[in-house]
Amino acid sequence: MLRLLIFSCVCFSVSVANIFATTILVESDLNDGPGTLREAISTAQDSDTIIFAEALNGVDLLLDSELQISVNLTIKGNGTTLTTLEIEDVGR
Repeated sequence: MLRLLIFSCVCFSVSVANIFATTILVESDLNDGPGTLREAISTAQDSDTIIFAEALNGVDLLLDSELQISVNLTIKGNGTTLTTLEIEDVGR
């Protein structure tokens, strides 16, 4: 009985986390600002998913520094030849 209760609690906590997951759309190829990948990552919560607008297919997203990700999230590109990130040489 105790095992069933623990299993039920674990399943409930996973289900509650997924209820609040959000899909965030990247619409800008700029490094920073509204609609950018950097903004999407900074506002994302655990279990969120970041996707890219079709208008960005084939457009390099230019970044001036590494991305800092501090939550568990999913980033879904539109395909290996359609979603590309380019980071400027930061002298590392």
